[in-house]
Amino acid sequence: MIRLNLLPKNLRRRVEPGWWRLAAGLFVVATLSVVGYLYFSTVSQIRALENQRDELRLEVESLKPFVAEQNTLERKRIELEKLLSIKKQLEERFVAWSDNLAAVINQIPREGGRFGIALKKIGTRLLTSEESQKLAQSNVYDGKQVKLEFDLDGEAQGQASLVRFIKAFEESPSFGINFNQASLNNQNGLYSFSTTVGLVGEPVQGGGQSAR
Repeated sequence: MIRLNLLPKNLRRRVEPGWWRLAAGLFVVATLSVVGYLYFSTVSQIRALENQRDELRLEVESLKPFVAEQNTLERKRIELEKLLSIKKQLEERFVAWSDNLAAVINQIPREGGRFGIALKKIGTRLLTSEESQKLAQSNVYDGKQVKLEFDLDGEAQGQASLVRFIKAFEESPSFGINFNQASLNNQNGLYSFSTTVGLVGEPVQGGGQSAR
């Protein structure tokens, strides 16, 4: 039997070739395969990262006692450094006054093996760097930069003894003198005086030896 399709071409039923449907099916299968691979690959990576995270947590927990001990040691180190700093400051400011006073007394000239000066009162003062520089700039001790001051009140057996006393400190490179006043006591013939003696350079610190 012969079949004729008398419908216009635009109304006729189209017959698609079979290979097209096969290609479409293969594309869907390939797409699903890629998606499945990516999914399982991502899941595997997530599980690996979770395992790594758990291992790191265990490691952190195991290290906590050591970290706590390290923090304790660090705090102790800081406290010790503070104590050492305070100790150093105290040592720097500590002055062996007896040794430095011995140096002043040994600078007083003797007459026939005896002192021509009798000290009645002694005051001491440690100068700051600013005070020392200010005194030097003011030429109080002939421009010498002193570190310690000794306020001396005493009596001299005579004018000659008083002059030798002043010169002994004026001419010494280790001392300076700022003479204040002197007055003659007519009753006993002694000169009462007050003066300030400055020690040039760094004072003797604790543990120093007395001057001989």
